[in-house]
Amino acid sequence: MLTNSASGARGALEVERRSEPRAQLGYRALVRLQNKLTFPARLRDLSSSAAQILCDSRYGLLIDPSGRGDKLAELSPVELAFALPAQDFRARCRIKYAKMLSSKRGEPAMLFGFKFLGVDLAMLQKLESILDPLGR
Repeated sequence: MLTNSASGARGALEVERRSEPRAQLGYRALVRLQNKLTFPARLRDLSSSAAQILCDSRYGLLIDPSGRGDKLAELSPVELAFALPAQDFRARCRIKYAKMLSSKRGEPAMLFGFKFLGVDLAMLQKLESILDPLGR
């Protein structure tokens, strides 16, 4: 499958590398780095094993000070939480990639790929109940 690239470049296409289809979203989310450090983000897309978020670069640089994803493998897992009309969802995640972008208003933003950790049957069922009505 070919998709527009995540960078938003006009006309740029790339081969879809994800093994699972994703539902395109725009819901508010919260990322918790530590017990007392939580910041807002936008949930861009979601699958049964991963999510992509977009956040203000001021917050994103708390996760990845380089803005390039250089040391993401060394990070401790983070918590991602979001609320959809039918239910709430929380998961511990490993951050797989980071990319600096410009937002629609020209402000710097960061894009992150999150991989869910410890997906059990109950969590998978909850994700499926979120994704099915979205037409994934």
